[in-house]
Amino acid sequence: MAATAVVVWLAGGDDNRQTAEVGVPTEASVEDLRDFAIERGNPVFWGARTNWTKLELTETSRGHVFVRYLPESTPIGDDKPQFTTVATYPQPNALSRVRRPGTRQGVVTRKLGGGGLAAWSRS
Repeated sequence: MAATAVVVWLAGGDDNRQTAEVGVPTEASVEDLRDFAIERGNPVFWGARTNWTKLELTETSRGHVFVRYLPESTPIGDDKPQFTTVATYPQPNALSRVRRPGTRQGVVTRKLGGGGLAAWSRS
C-alpha cells in the first residue's frame, strides 16, 4: 500500500540547480531535491532516504511535487501506485488552513520543529 505524507522543509543548497520537465518523472538525489526547492523558492517535502531505494521527482503543471521511493530494481516512471510517495501541494495560507480545527474528518496533525505542521489522512 502506498503512503502519502508531508515530512520535512528544505533549506540550503548550492549553485547546481535540479531541473525537471513538468510531468516527467526524474531520478533525483537528496542534493537534487534541495536544489530543486531553492530554484523554485518554495519548500519541497520528503522523508528519510533508505539505502535500498532511489528517489523519483515529478512536478505537475500546477506546481505539485511528488517524491516517490522506488526499490533500486524499479524503473523511474513505473506506473504502479504501490510505492511510498511524499507530496508537496503549494497553497496560499497553507499553514492557517491546516491549523483550522475540524477542517476534515479523519485528518491527523502533528507539530514539527520550526513551527511546521504535518497533516495526513487516516485513509
